[in-house]
Amino acid sequence: MARPVARACLGLVLAALLIGCGGHVPPPPAASPSSSAPAPGPSAPPWPRGLPAPHGHHPGCAPRSMRVGPAHVGDQRWTPHTAVRRLDLRVRNLGRGCVLHEPRVVYVAGARGGYHAVPVQGLDARRAMPLRHGVVRWLRVVAWWAVPHPTEWMPCHRPVRRVDRIAIRTGPGYLRLPLHFTARRVCSAPPSLSFYVKMQRF
Repeated sequence: MARPVARACLGLVLAALLIGCGGHVPPPPAASPSSSAPAPGPSAPPWPRGLPAPHGHHPGCAPRSMRVGPAHVGDQRWTPHTAVRRLDLRVRNLGRGCVLHEPRVVYVAGARGGYHAVPVQGLDARRAMPLRHGVVRWLRVVAWWAVPHPTEWMPCHRPVRRVDRIAIRTGPGYLRLPLHFTARRVCSAPPSLSFYVKMQRF
């Protein structure tokens, strides 16, 4: 028991001498910068729900080079069984020359939902419009939906309701477009949406 007591007393004496002579006990070494956790960076914006990730090569113009607008919304028209609405959108190519293809599939979405793929009607002869730098083209979107009828019923499979925006795949991504109106519903079969590319306004 004498040796541990002697060691403890010796430690107390050394500490007292250091304090009395203005010495100090060195602080513990600081953690190296490499051992510290990295500060969290800004989170990436979420990918739009329902749009497939654009993997692989896809022909067409890069969406970031397309300036969209202004838009012209046509008056709603009525047939005996349907309501029809159209939208004309002006697009200008601000990038390199490219080709804008009419899509076979358009992704449609409502105000609170994700995107859904629907086929486009009337594309047996799909157009491919060349766009040089600065060239303007017009896009037309036409949507129609059934209105209540006392004696006839129009089929509509896998409908997407209250559609107010669409997206088309082009180049490395998607060109997302507001409809500037709300289609009561868009049918997947039979298709109730058409999409055209024109050289001038319709």
